[in-house]
Amino acid sequence: MTSKSKIPLKLSNFVKWLALTTLIYGKDIFPRSFGNFLLLHLFNLRLEVEKDGKEEVTVCRYKNGAAGALCFSIDFDLPSKPHEKAESTLREGTTKILKLTEHYMVQMSWGICGKIATQESTVFKQVLYLGVNHDLGAHTFSHIDLSSPTCSVEAARSDSLKCIETLEKAGRPASFIFPWNREGHLPLLKELGFIVYRGDQKAKIAYPTRREGLWNIPQTYYLSEKSIDRVNVILKLLDLTIAYGGVFHVWSHPWNMHINGNVNNFMEKVLEPIFKHATKRQREGTLWICTMRQLANYSEARRNCHIQKFTKKRNEIRLTAHCSIDDTRFDFPPTVTLKIPLPPQTIASKVLIDDEEARKGKSWRIVERKRGKRQLFLTLSFEKPSRKVRVITETPRLTQPITK
Repeated sequence: MTSKSKIPLKLSNFVKWLALTTLIYGKDIFPRSFGNFLLLHLFNLRLEVEKDGKEEVTVCRYKNGAAGALCFSIDFDLPSKPHEKAESTLREGTTKILKLTEHYMVQMSWGICGKIATQESTVFKQVLYLGVNHDLGAHTFSHIDLSSPTCSVEAARSDSLKCIETLEKAGRPASFIFPWNREGHLPLLKELGFIVYRGDQKAKIAYPTRREGLWNIPQTYYLSEKSIDRVNVILKLLDLTIAYGGVFHVWSHPWNMHINGNVNNFMEKVLEPIFKHATKRQREGTLWICTMRQLANYSEARRNCHIQKFTKKRNEIRLTAHCSIDDTRFDFPPTVTLKIPLPPQTIASKVLIDDEEARKGKSWRIVERKRGKRQLFLTLSFEKPSRKVRVITETPRLTQPITK
């Protein structure tokens, strides 16, 4: 690339970075329409996240009270017209991705194309058995276009069942990744036991939406060789997602994770910086790195969770939460995180769930917001439909300064 072509590219990325920074720090100043205007014209990206209400107790959008979520989904297939090194790049790319996810303990959703899994059985077994416990979903057996008018229900059923059979050792898949993100036959997917899909060709930062009994987690950003010059912009997009409470859904293929044919360079200069930044945000408590399946299960639990009773006294908060899901496609028990505002100048000293003390740091934590406001985040599992919660509060004693 000549120097003349590099200057506009760097300038373009700086403008994008600056626009994202402006949106993050000015989200309470600029109207949402202005943010959408910038995102649409700079990234062809849509922002579809509404603000939470101001209820006394809130069922959090994401587990552990995170402000935003990050999903990675990988299409395990080959290009329609495989190039000379496609197969070897698929193998090397898959191996390197798995090693990196193990190092950073990041789970991904893998859309497995059954035909390629059969042809590349050795590397497919790595996805099955190596590293962390990934979400193995279906990507059809023969990479067919389910949105095509020529794809009948019978053809879609036959192809999908063949893919499910290929994934039998990993258990029945719950996630579905459409080839080319072209949606079709949603009622059939629900019938076959799927709960979530990645469709919708329009890039979005959004909260999952429910359609035909399935959760849709739209794609946000496609990683490719071109991403080498846009890493800082990608990281800033992730921070924007956290600021606005959405989902950042990154997707790619193992066979195009390379820079001029070098897979190691892509891992080192593109994927690893994203992992580092994301895991840092997760440690800070602002981001939940999750699979499509985990996010769909949480979204379904949140949809069915209701606060039935709430009382607040001087040194105690009491509430009853109810959550029941009859649909056996979803994981049991349903689990959600509640956000409970604490009275001014108090802290929580103890949390009881059905009269049993919950462990601080594991089940609940306190976050201090602006102007000294404190919020308690409590993660509840509903092994039974109703859970009674008691929060014991106290006013901390002020430490007297030592005077000479």
